[in-house]
This record gives sequence, structure tokens and C-alpha cells, in this order.
Amino acid sequence: MHKFDTLGFSHLPLCIAKTPMSISHDPSIKGVPTNFELPIAELRLNAGASFITALVGKVMTMPGLNIKPNYRNIDIDIDEAGHIIGLD
Repeated sequence: MHKFDTLGFSHLPLCIAKTPMSISHDPSIKGVPTNFELPIAELRLNAGASFITALVGKVMTMPGLNIKPNYRNIDIDIDEAGHIIGLD
């Protein structure tokens, strides 16, 4: 968090990404555990979206889309016998 503070981003809200199977970091603990620590594996700055993500363990995240997503540049070039263009 010190790095985000130095860069002027420590005021941003924090989003915690973890397994949905438990309130703790351990999916084998069911119900409402007490007196546990939540180990943070990584902090990611999402400056454009204005928040910081705290990743708990191995969590797969999805990328956001640009204002104009790249799929709009993909087409089939019918002059070249169906070659896909716009994937470079």
C-alpha cells in the first residue's frame, strides 16, 4: 500500500477478490469463522476505474473493456478467401 500512497492512489476504495466459498480465505471453513487472518497475495491498481483490488490467493480476474473494444476491428476479408483481419 506504501507504493500506492507514494503515487497518490491510497484514497481509492478497495475491492477484495477471493473465493466465494467462504468468508475466510479457506474454502473448507464453512459458516461464520472467527479470529482469522486474510492473507493478501497481491494488490492491483485499477487507476482508470478508480479502485484497488486485493487478491486473496489464486483468483482469476477478467480484463475490462476499452471504450471501443477491439472486437469491433475484426472482420473477414472476403477478397482474400475468408482470411480474418484485425487480429494483429
